[in-house]
Amino acid sequence: MMDISTVLVADDNPDDLELLRRAFGKAGFGSQFHGVADGRDVARYLKGEGPYSDRAKFPFPRLVLLDFKMRQMDGWEILQWIRQRPEFRRLPVIVFSGSDYTADVNKAYDLGANSYLIKPPTLEELLAAVKQIGEFWLQVSKLPEHPRLTKPLPEM
Repeated sequence: MMDISTVLVADDNPDDLELLRRAFGKAGFGSQFHGVADGRDVARYLKGEGPYSDRAKFPFPRLVLLDFKMRQMDGWEILQWIRQRPEFRRLPVIVFSGSDYTADVNKAYDLGANSYLIKPPTLEELLAAVKQIGEFWLQVSKLPEHPRLTKPLPEM
C-alpha cells in the first residue's frame, strides 16, 4: 500500500515547484504535496501558523525538500532554524539544489541535512529522482513520529 505522507517542498521558482508537483504526482506521491516559495512560509507551515493553521488541510510533513535560494529566509537559514528547535530536530530535510559545489554540500550536512541531491537537468531524470525519494523516504525508511505540538511555539 502506498504511503501518502505529506511532503513540504520549498523552492522560490514557481516553474520548479510545478515540475516537482507533477513529478510527485506521476510517481504516485502527489496527493500530499505542499509547496511554498518563501523561507518564512516554511516556518509558518511547520508551526501551523497563519494560512497553515488547519492541520487537516496542511498536515505536518513527513519530509521537507528544500532549495537554498528563497526569499525572506533562505534555505541555509531555514535548515538551521529547523535543527535548532527540538520539536523539528528529527524532521528529515533533503536539500534539493542546483549547486554541486562541495562547499554547499558540506555546509548542508554541517547544518543537519539528511541528504543532499542535485536537481536533475531533464524531466525524465527528475521523475526518476522523485520516485526514488518517495520510495525511500516515504515507504522504506522508518522515520520518527511527528512532533506533538501541544503549546504555542516561540516567534522567529
